[in-house]
Amino acid sequence: MSTDTGAFRFEAVEGWPLIPDDVDFIEAVGIAVGSGDELFVFARAAMPVLVFNQSGQFLRAWGEGMFVRPHGIWIG
Repeated sequence: MSTDTGAFRFEAVEGWPLIPDDVDFIEAVGIAVGSGDELFVFARAAMPVLVFNQSGQFLRAWGEGMFVRPHGIWIG
């Protein structure tokens, strides 16, 4: 499935991201891209901030116990 929104074109990529078996991934409630092109996913999970590279490889996670029910993320 792809979506065309003017100058941007979005397409689902099956198998992206690559999430290790020991990382739980529940609801993604926000996504932001950092200056190093890393994708930060804010999720309702034990480790709520999941970081991926452009290829979808899991890099790290953090934030355990810091958030009750997250609703979004942005990077300034």
